[in-house]
Amino acid sequence: MEPGVAAAKAESILAAYQRVKAPDNSHIDNSTKEKLQHWSPPPENCLKVNVDAVINSNDQMVGLGAVIRNSEAKVVAAGVQQTYIKGGVSYVEAEVVQWGIQVSRKANITSLIVETDYLEVVELINNTKSSIT
Repeated sequence: MEPGVAAAKAESILAAYQRVKAPDNSHIDNSTKEKLQHWSPPPENCLKVNVDAVINSNDQMVGLGAVIRNSEAKVVAAGVQQTYIKGGVSYVEAEVVQWGIQVSRKANITSLIVETDYLEVVELINNTKSSIT
């Protein structure tokens, strides 16, 4: 599969997942919704990987998604992967961060910002939390 097609497919899958996963925000006014959905680009000399995971507990499977963009929001690499559940939600979210970094390494990306929506993993990465609970 061509890299551009794979990137488009991964981005589409990740966007669809995020729409399904999003909480019902009908009680939030539009200005707040815009803030929740805003993506900020990385600095010019850097790329940003956005990662997310979905868990299918019925099948004991996990879907991992990563989209890497430049400062102009252009997708430079992306990927999706399916694997078996090996732990709880915190473990899966940590796994998707690690996988996003692996995707960036395969694309020879050296300057990278990792973005995830899972606070516990962010705290662990930033050394503000000692372990996954």
